[in-house]
Parts: sequence; C-alpha cells; structure tokens
Amino acid sequence: MASPSQNTTQTPDHLVNPTNPLYLHPGENPTLALVSPLLTESNFHQWERDMVVSLETKNKEKFIDGNLSCPPITDPLHEAWRRSNRMVMSWLTHSMTRSIKQSVMWMDTTSENWRDLKDRFSHADKFWIFDLQDQILACRQGDFSVFEYYTKLKILWKELELYRCVLTCTCLTPCKCGLLSKLHKEREDDYLIRFLRELNESYAQVRSQIMMLDPMPSIVKTFSMVLQHECEFIGLIRKHSVLDSLAFAAMSPNQPRFNSSDKTNSNASKNNSKNKFCEKCKKTNHTIETFYFRIGFPAGYRKNKTNNKASAKWIQLPLFRNWIWMAILPMTNSLSLKTSTSYASNHWIVDSGATDHISPTKSLFHNLRATKPIPIKLPNHTTFIANFSRNIHISDLLLADVLFVPEFSVTLISVHKLVSTIDCMAVFCDSHCFFFQKSHFKMIGAARKIDGFYCL
Repeated sequence: MASPSQNTTQTPDHLVNPTNPLYLHPGENPTLALVSPLLTESNFHQWERDMVVSLETKNKEKFIDGNLSCPPITDPLHEAWRRSNRMVMSWLTHSMTRSIKQSVMWMDTTSENWRDLKDRFSHADKFWIFDLQDQILACRQGDFSVFEYYTKLKILWKELELYRCVLTCTCLTPCKCGLLSKLHKEREDDYLIRFLRELNESYAQVRSQIMMLDPMPSIVKTFSMVLQHECEFIGLIRKHSVLDSLAFAAMSPNQPRFNSSDKTNSNASKNNSKNKFCEKCKKTNHTIETFYFRIGFPAGYRKNKTNNKASAKWIQLPLFRNWIWMAILPMTNSLSLKTSTSYASNHWIVDSGATDHISPTKSLFHNLRATKPIPIKLPNHTTFIANFSRNIHISDLLLADVLFVPEFSVTLISVHKLVSTIDCMAVFCDSHCFFFQKSHFKMIGAARKIDGFYCL
C-alpha cells in the first residue's frame, strides 16, 4: 500500500519560489510602464539604465541579456518561460513611444527585441557626446544658485559617463598598478575645475582657497564648501537688509514717512512727556538726549511745513540731469581733479551721492554714443561737460548710460542710478558693499572698503 507522501504531487519551484526567474506574482500587470519617460530616439541610454534596474527588482534581467534561453517544447518549463517572456516584452513595449513600439512588436523573444534597440540607438552616440560636451562647456552659474548650478552640471556629467565610462581591465590577473584609480581622480579633478571656473565673481575668494589645496578635495566636498560660503553671505545680508534698505532706498512723495505724533501712546506716557525739559532748546516734551537737532533726524522725518517745501524741492534736484552733484571733493586737491590715490584710476568708487555713473577711461567703453551736452557741476563750482555716454558691464553689473568725462581721474558708480535701472539692492557693511538681485536674492557684485571708499 502506497504511503500518503508518495501520492502527493510536488509543486513546481517556479510557482512558489520568488527567486526563480520564471516566477510571476499574481499581481503582475502586463500593461504596466516600468520606465518614465518613455523611450524616444534621443534618450536610449537613460531609458536602458532605468529599465535594467526595474527588471532586476523583478528578477527578470536574464530575459533581455539572453542568459535564460527558451527550453525545448518537451520541457515542462517551456510554457512558464513563454509566459514570463511575454510579460517582459509587454513591459518593454509599454515603456516606448508608439512609433518605436510598432517596429518591435512582431518579434518573438525579449532578447531579440533588446538587441534590436541597442543596435539602432546606441551607435549614434558620438554626436550626442559632442553635444553634451558643448553643454558642459557652456554651463555657467549666472542667475542660478550654487545648488541649482551644481545639480545641472552633475546631470550632464552623469549622462556623459553613460556614453564614455572609464575603461576597466579585463585581464584574468587583476591589475595592481593603480591606473584605474588615477583615471577616476583625474576625471574628478576636471569636474572640480569646471565647477569652480564658471562660478560668479562673488565666489572668487573661496575659489582661490580651494584651488590652492593640495591634494584637491573631492567635487562633493568642494560643493559643500562653496555652499557654506553662499549661506554665510545670505545670513549676513538677512541680518543687515532691513537697516541698510532703509538707508539707501529712494523715497517717493507717495511713500509713508515718519510721523512724530504716536496716537497709540497712553495718557500716562503723554503726561510724562510734558514733564520732560530740554536744556538745549529750553522746550518741554523731550530731553537733550533725544534732541533731534543734536543727534540727527530719523529717515523721512517731517519737521514743519516750511522745511517740507524745501525738502521736496531738494528731492527733485536729481531729476535735472544738467546739474549732477558729486561728493568727491575730499579726494581732490585741485580744480583739475588730479589725485595721487592709487586706486582712483584702477577701481570703480561706489558713491551714494552721485546721480550718474562717470568714467574718464575710454577703453572701458566698447563704443561711445553722442548725447546732448550735460554740464557737471561740483560743490566747489568746478564745471565739466559730458558729450558721450554708453553702457558698461562689470561682471554681472550693468551700468547704464555711463558718462565719459576725460577730465576726471576717478570712476564713479551711482548707487541711486544702479538700484533704479537693474532692480537690485545695495547693502553696506563695515568692510564691503554688496549688490543683490531682488528677485533671486543673488549677489551680483561686491565692493571692498579702501581708505574710507567702497571700491569695486
């Protein structure tokens, strides 16, 4: 009599063992698109990598590389192989565009399908490699943040590595000369120099520090150092932005101004103010410590109606372009404006009192444009005539309508005109003056303080 164990039929391994390449989970969907975006004529390598990863997670990569061939018809696993092969083919075709799908849908095996795709799309890579190299060479930080600029470069690098990977030794005896590691290091150094080279000029200091390191740090470490430098500047600007914006923002007549009468004060504080007496002006409601004529008036303070009219007239003075007042007399010893200061002719001086940009150096202008003669009168009654002007680019700064005055020996940047023409903000600190775009909060220029002047 046969035992019960002998009568029991053993379940095939491919039906219960998930590690078997022929195993199909009951929840598998043949209409599923494993990869996004779909395969097109120009993204084969990216699509190939994503598809291999997806098939490896499902233990089906052997169907595309040909390592799992079709069993004979008499083999019990023949039908199981056909089902798995059709499932993988369906995943492939549903991850292609319609035109490519129609060209491979009549093939019988997944490996045949895969070979056809590689033969068609992987041999036209030389032109795309050239395009990628051009994109890398043309990639600059510009208006991007450090993170966005680095991410854009890294995407291009990784895509280029798909086409041109570092070759490895295939000898039976492993190579011990260390050539492979040297090749990887040289490629990473090239990436690092490319990343540093196209940073904006505001990162010149940290760029010089990194380039002097020996050995050079990794590209990831370099990115971290530059990002830390950027965060330090942003933190510094956020700290000073409110105070410095009030100091240099141009106020229009429609903007709200300081109001000395605070209606929110309590009756008790009003009574206390009546008891205060100023020994300087012999009046009540304040003390000598808060006497504005002694300590200075707040920005936008209205003193009285008479002074308001005079103030309104002075605010409109910059609108008359035939009178341009410059605060440069401390630098001059004669009417010819010649000075022995070394940086006067080599740097742009940031001037918050000037209404126009001025330069005496003709070589800074690509070409000059004749303008209506503009008299330039200084507080010492010296007058010059500007007959030419043109735009000048200083790194990321655009100086619009710079006046060419050869009699000057200094070059001036008008803060008022700069912030009104390129929509930026100027932030003055103890040792530097920073210029930032308002839209992206990106630094576009920095001037150092030299002998009391901010020089760019």
